[in-house]
Amino acid sequence: MTRVQHSNAKRSRFLCIFSYFIIGYTLFNTKFIFKHIQSSICSPRNPDDETIHPQDEWQYQNSITGQWYHWTTTYNKQNKHVEWRVKWLNVAPTSYLGVIVYLTTTNELNPLKTSLTQLSRLLSNNPRPVVIFHEGDFDADDIQKSLSNILGNHTPLGFERIRFSDNANRPRSVFPRWPLKYFHMCRFFTLMLPNHPLLTLFTYYWRLDAHSYIFGPKPIEDPFEIMQKRHIQYAFIMANEDDDHYAVGLWSFFHEFLDNHCLKPSIALRQTQTGWFGGYSLAIIFTNFAIANVSLFRDHSLIRAWLHAVDRNGGIYRYRWGDAPIHTLALTQFLSQNHIEDRQSSICSPRNPDDETIHPQDEWQYQNSITGQWYHWTTYNKQNNHVEWRVKWLNVAPTSYLGVIVYLTTTNELNPLKTSLIQLSRLLSNNPRPVVIFHEGDFDADDIQKSLSNILGNHTPLGFERIRFSNHLIQPRPVGDHRWPLKYTDMCRFFTLMLPNHPLLTLFTYYWRLDAHSYIFGPKPIEDPFEIMQKRQIQYAFIMASEEADYYAVGLWSFFHEFLDSHCLKPSIALRQTHTDLFGNYSLYIIFTNFAIANVSLFRDHSLIRAWLHAVDRNGGIYRYRWGDAPIHTLALTQFLSQNHIVRLRYFGYMHQREYICADGIEGEVCKAQVKPFLAQNGIEYLYYQDGCHPSPRNPLCHYYPEIKL
Repeated sequence: MTRVQHSNAKRSRFLCIFSYFIIGYTLFNTKFIFKHIQSSICSPRNPDDETIHPQDEWQYQNSITGQWYHWTTTYNKQNKHVEWRVKWLNVAPTSYLGVIVYLTTTNELNPLKTSLTQLSRLLSNNPRPVVIFHEGDFDADDIQKSLSNILGNHTPLGFERIRFSDNANRPRSVFPRWPLKYFHMCRFFTLMLPNHPLLTLFTYYWRLDAHSYIFGPKPIEDPFEIMQKRHIQYAFIMANEDDDHYAVGLWSFFHEFLDNHCLKPSIALRQTQTGWFGGYSLAIIFTNFAIANVSLFRDHSLIRAWLHAVDRNGGIYRYRWGDAPIHTLALTQFLSQNHIEDRQSSICSPRNPDDETIHPQDEWQYQNSITGQWYHWTTYNKQNNHVEWRVKWLNVAPTSYLGVIVYLTTTNELNPLKTSLIQLSRLLSNNPRPVVIFHEGDFDADDIQKSLSNILGNHTPLGFERIRFSNHLIQPRPVGDHRWPLKYTDMCRFFTLMLPNHPLLTLFTYYWRLDAHSYIFGPKPIEDPFEIMQKRQIQYAFIMASEEADYYAVGLWSFFHEFLDSHCLKPSIALRQTHTDLFGNYSLYIIFTNFAIANVSLFRDHSLIRAWLHAVDRNGGIYRYRWGDAPIHTLALTQFLSQNHIVRLRYFGYMHQREYICADGIEGEVCKAQVKPFLAQNGIEYLYYQDGCHPSPRNPLCHYYPEIKL
C-alpha cells in the first residue's frame, strides 16, 4: 500500500510539473504570436496625399518669358497645365520621346564640354534634345553658343535656370564640410527634377553629370527607342556600394515608411538591399547615369509618397542621403522584375496601382440627358481632360455642387421611390440637395419625371441619367445552387465601380447613395450631412452595419489577401479588428452600403482602392458568386482609410426594406411611432437593428468608427 501511495505521489508531481510546463509554453507562445500580430498590422495612409509645399522656396524660370515660378508637384490630377515653352538653340526637337538633362555650373565647363562631345558622337544617328539646368552662370550668350556648337546643328539645346533656397531653417548637416550645393543637387535629382514642367513635354529623361562620358568606337542604338520598344521604366549602367556614414537612419526610415503604408518588402528589396541579419546591404544603383520614364518618380503614387517622406524628413541635408540610395530603395521595392514568380509568403513582387483602368470599350454605356449622345464607360483618369458634364435639371438648377443624392432604380419600385423622395424632401427641407435617378430608360416618360419632381418641390434639382447595361451573355455564369436576378448583379457592379466613374460625379464633391426602399425619418429637418462631411474632412459615412451570408462571399476573403500580397501590402489594424476572427478567418461583417455618403474621389482616385475595385471586376466574382458592393467596399475602406476618415451617422432614423434603426436616444414607443408609417406590408417580419448593428451591437464595425449623434 505504501509503495502504491508513493507511486501515485510521483505521478502527481510529474503531472503537476508537466501541466506547469504546458501552461508556461502556451503563455509564451501566445505572447509571441500577439507580438507578431502587433508587428504585422498597420494603419494605412493614402499615398495620393503627398505634394511639395505649394510655396516651396525653390524656383524655376521660363527661358522665353523670364517669369519665375515656385516649385510644386506639377503633374496633379486636378491640374490643367499650359504647355511649357523652351528657347531652343540650334533647332527645335522633331521628337519628344526623350531628353538628356544635366545640372551643373561653369566650374565644370571643361568636363561638360567633353561629355557633350561624346554625346554628339555616339548619338550622331539620332540626336536628342539636351537641357542644362543651372543657377544663372550659363546665361552668357558666348557660353551657350560654344556648347551649342559642340552638339551641332541637329541637336536641340536648352537652358533652364533654377534658384535654390537659402533657407537657414534647413536641418543642420552632420557633415559640415560638404558644400550646400551638393545637398541641393541630391534633392534636385531625388524629387524636384521629375516635377519640373519641362519634363511634361517628354516620355523619358536621361540624367547625366558634367563628368559623365559615354564612349565606344561607333554610334550607339538610341536608348530611348530601346526603352519604348521594350516597355522599360528605368535603365542604369553601373552599381556600387554606399558608405554607411552617408546612409545613417535611411534603412530604418524606409521600413517605417513601408509600415505606415501597410507594405511588405518586395522580393527585389530582400535580395538586393538586405544584408546579413536583416541589415542594410548599402548596394546602390549609380544614378549619375539613369534613364527613366518621366512619370516614374512623379506619378507612381507610392514612389511619390516615399520621395516626399524623405524630403520632409530632412535626411538629405542632415545625413547627406544621396539620390542614389533613395531611388534604389524605391526602384527595388516598387518596380517589378520581369519573369519573376513569387513563391514565398513573406515577400512579394510589386505592381503599380496606377495602371488600373476600365476597358476603354466596356459594353456599359451612359447617355447625356441634353444631347442624347451615348458614351462607353471608362475610368475617370488623371490624364483625361473631361468636358464638363451637362445635366437636364427639373425644378431648378443646383445652387451648390457640394453633394448629390443618387438612386439606381426601375419603375417597378416607383411607389417605394416616391416614399423615399418624400422623406428626403421633409428632412432636407432646410437645405435641398440635387437628386439624380439612374435608370435604363423606364423613367424617360414626362409624366413620371413630372410626378417625382413635384414630390421634391421647386427648390430641389432633379435629374435623370439613362444607362445601358451590357449583353449579359458575356458575363461569367453563376456558380453553385444560388441564383439571383441579373439586374441585381448589374446593380452591385454599378455601385462597386461604375458610379464613381460616371462623369456626372465630376461636378460634385460628395455623393449620397440611396435605394428606392431607403427611408430616412425623424420628427424634424436634419442637419445637412454634406456640410458635416466637409467641415470634419470625412471621406465616408454610413449608418448601419450587418453580416453577409457566407454563400455570397465565396472566395472573396482569399482573393482580397491575394490582392494585398500582389501589391506588397499588410493587413491594416482596422481590417484585423473588424474582419478577422480568432482563427484568421473572414468575419463577414459589412457596412450596409444602401446608405452611404462618400467623397467622389474616394473610389475613383485613391490608387490602391481603384486597383482593388478593378481587380474585383476582372475576377468576375460579382456575377459568379454574387459578391456585393457592401463587402467589396467594406474591405477597401477598412484596409485603406484611417479611422478618423470614416464616421457612422446616428442623428436620424433609417429604414431599408425590412431593417430599421432610430436616431440615437430614440427608443421604445417613440421609435415605433416614428417608423410605423413605413411598416406597411402585412406578413413581413421587420427587423429592428439595435444600435444599428446586426446581428448585435457586438458587431465590431458597430462602434469602431467615430459616431455623429448631434
